[in-house]
Order: sequence, then structure tokens, then C-alpha cells
Amino acid sequence: MCKESSKGSYLLKDRVDVKEISHLQYILITFDILKYDFYSMREEVLNHLKYIDKVELKDSSKTVEIPTLYSVDVGLDLEHMSKLHNLSIENIIDIHSSNIYYVYAIGFLAGFAYMGDV
Repeated sequence: MCKESSKGSYLLKDRVDVKEISHLQYILITFDILKYDFYSMREEVLNHLKYIDKVELKDSSKTVEIPTLYSVDVGLDLEHMSKLHNLSIENIIDIHSSNIYYVYAIGFLAGFAYMGDV
């Protein structure tokens, strides 16, 4: 079946390395394409994944309110979006500011966040 090769990484029959990316709820699977056929490897991985115990992660998220400046002076596309969608600038601001956005990682630039479902 599956054995743990390192923290957060599993080896299937010593041929496939499966790394979980828990904060994104995805896995990364790597294997030698010169040694193994993609379709047979895919089938084997899918068959073995059902034997991996599901892990419940505690919710470590917190809500952070970020002050945002909405102005045509700095929001250079506000007028364009208003005309394109036939909405007032106030409506666009209401729509944008009424959602909760999830940040999955912080980037290499200060304040640059990788957000999902924007």
C-alpha cells in the first residue's frame, strides 16, 4: 500500500512520490515517465489513494480586514469596469467589498497575496 517516506510525503510501491499540499487541499504526484506509463501509473495511484486515511485539519484561518482605497485616481480600471458591466462605480465597490477573499500563500513581494476564488 502506502508508506510514509517523509513528513507529508508518501511512496506508492517505491515508484510514485505523492506530496500533500494541505493548505491547498491538493497533492503533487511525480514519477519517472521514462520508466512508467502515465495511464497505468494514474490507475495505480487512484487505486492506492483510497487507502490513505483522510486527515481532518483544524481550521487555523483568521479573518483580517484590509483597508482598501477605492478611487478613480488609483483604481484605473474602475470607470472602464463601470461602463463594461453597466454598473455604477459605487455598485462595483459594494460587490467587491462585500465578499470574503481567501489568501492561500503570501508572495515574494510585500503585500502580494495568492488568493483563490477571486
